[in-house]
This record gives sequence, C-alpha cells and structure tokens, in this order.
Amino acid sequence: MEYVERLKQLDLFQLVFYKGTLVSTPLLRWKIAIMRIELILENPQPTWIPFDYNHPLASCIYQSLGASSGEYADDLHDHGVAFQGKHFKLFTFSQLLADGRPEIDRRRGGLIFRSPTIRWQISSPVDEFVTHFANGILSRGVVSVRDATFPVREVRTLAPPQFTSTMHFKCLSAITVSTHIDTAGLNPLQYCRIENGFYEKVAENLRRKHELLALGESEPNSSLITGHSSLTMTFDPDYVARHRIDKLIDYKGTKIFAYLCPFTVTGDPGLIRIGYECGFGDGNSKGFGRVEVDHH
Repeated sequence: MEYVERLKQLDLFQLVFYKGTLVSTPLLRWKIAIMRIELILENPQPTWIPFDYNHPLASCIYQSLGASSGEYADDLHDHGVAFQGKHFKLFTFSQLLADGRPEIDRRRGGLIFRSPTIRWQISSPVDEFVTHFANGILSRGVVSVRDATFPVREVRTLAPPQFTSTMHFKCLSAITVSTHIDTAGLNPLQYCRIENGFYEKVAENLRRKHELLALGESEPNSSLITGHSSLTMTFDPDYVARHRIDKLIDYKGTKIFAYLCPFTVTGDPGLIRIGYECGFGDGNSKGFGRVEVDHH
C-alpha cells in the first residue's frame, strides 16, 4: 500500500477498468517508438557459455536499466504491466548471434563462440525502456553471461521493416506459449504444442499486447490502432520436414518448451508489428519470441 500511495503522489498511478479487467500499473502511459537496438560485442578469444543462457542475458538487461534508473528497473522487474490476467514487460531479446555457428561442447554442456564479434538485439515499443537500456549499457560497457564478459564495442539502432499483411520471419530466439489444464488457471502451467492450438494462442497473445499498448499510448492517433485484429501463423513446412524444431530451454530451473522455426504470418499489420517489437508468444522478457524478417 505504501508503494501505491507513493505512486499516487507522483501522479504516475492509474486504475482503469477496461473491457471487464481492472488495469493497475505505474507504467500505463508510454510513448510508442519502433526501436530495435543491436549491440556489437568484442570476443577476442574463444569463449565458453552454457547452453541455457537466457537468464543471464535477462539479468544483464535489468542491470543496465538499473544503471540508468533503479526505480524504473525495479518497477518493471517486480510489476510489469498487469492486463487481462497476465503480466507484460513489453520487451524481448535475441540469442547471441555470431558469424558461423558456435561450437557445441557437450562434455561441459555449453557453446564455444570463436567469432571475434558477437551481435545481440534487444527491442521494445516503449520509448522509456529503450532510452534507459541504451544509457545503462553504455554506462556499464560490458555484457556478462555467467563467467564470460564481452566488452561493448558499439550500440546501434536498426531500421524497422515495412509492415504488411503477409510477412515471413525467422526466429532469433525460440517461441513459446503457455496455457493451463483448466480455464480457471488453477492447475500447473503447461506449454502449448502445435496440435493443441499453438498458433491461435500466439495470435491471442498478440491481441492482448495490441490492446494494452493502444490503451496506454500517449498519442492515440498512432498507426498502432488499425481497427481489426485477425492473424494466422504457420511454420515453414519445408523446414519442419527437414529439422527438429522443438526445444526445451532451462530458465532458472524451469524447463520451457518452445519452437525454433521460420514462419509466415498473415493478418493485421498492427499485430505483426507488435510481434516484431515485443516478441511473438509468451516469455518475451525471458528471451523468447524475438524474430527478424526472412528475406529468403
């Protein structure tokens, strides 16, 4: 309650009853900005990191936010944005990207990066997040993944694509969606598979994010609001026939089932844009759902 009263005094707190859901968050109003940041990291010698490194990267993001604004980082980490029964952080990030695939070290359970530079992409449609992250990572100057430390050589922004009603994407991190055994959500969390409505749940998740961003946007005339919200998604059947696409990723001891596969989406360009900036599916702030346009 002290936290709520403090926010009220700062005029940052809002309670909104929207489509039957009470939205309560200190981060409800924002300026929408299409922004994708790419870090160029130095890797002067072969570097080992564990197979599952999503959590160390997520920790690096919060530490960088905290270097710019401790209050903002704490609010985002502890609360996010509560909307329609879920909590959204509204950012996502890629896996570490290198020229050539990293070497698999099964004996130690990890990867060896030999490329002299490594790329890492972070995106969010929320201007404040992007500003704090960029300021914080420049201040810290390094990205740490367990015992590995990569100096930041460059921070740059990437131009967004033109969003159309049909687009082809490849995954820079795996996509997951969660569900429950019952509709009340009382039983343990489950992860959805293709045959159990995976595509439909990805679309539903994007609609929620779309509504939340439109509700909180400080400039209501934005192209974010498009008036219709249909979307279909399909993994590339040729890729599926030739590769295993399901992954089991460990995040702080929790095994998360996800897919890593090129896909096509058709529908509302506004929803597609949300997927591009916030991530497709669930767990985006844990490093899931990051994509880029597939031009092949």
